[in-house]
Amino acid sequence: MLRMIKYSLLMAMLILVHGCGQEEELGTGSIYVKNNSVFFSINTVNIKPSDQTDWGVNRLVDNYLGTTQTVSLTGLEPCNTRWDVRAVFSDSQIRKALKIWLSCGGSIDVSVNY
Repeated sequence: MLRMIKYSLLMAMLILVHGCGQEEELGTGSIYVKNNSVFFSINTVNIKPSDQTDWGVNRLVDNYLGTTQTVSLTGLEPCNTRWDVRAVFSDSQIRKALKIWLSCGGSIDVSVNY
């Protein structure tokens, strides 16, 4: 049962990846995180290179990401490596997208579903 819950939590995050090198400086990348929930805001967004263990600081400037809103995290280094994204909803539910490839000059769109 626990394995099934963990699997469904991981599957609840839809990840769409595309490159748009015109917007980013060579040597950096961007991650765009969208809250697809119609009921809950996201209170915390953390990102980190996949080979690190520390999630670091909350990347939300306004302290929450409302329903259907998107936050842009730009100028990320290192690029041409894998990144992890974690979103914490207002009711403490956590969604993660792990080991997403971020290319230099590219971007990742992460749509967080609840």
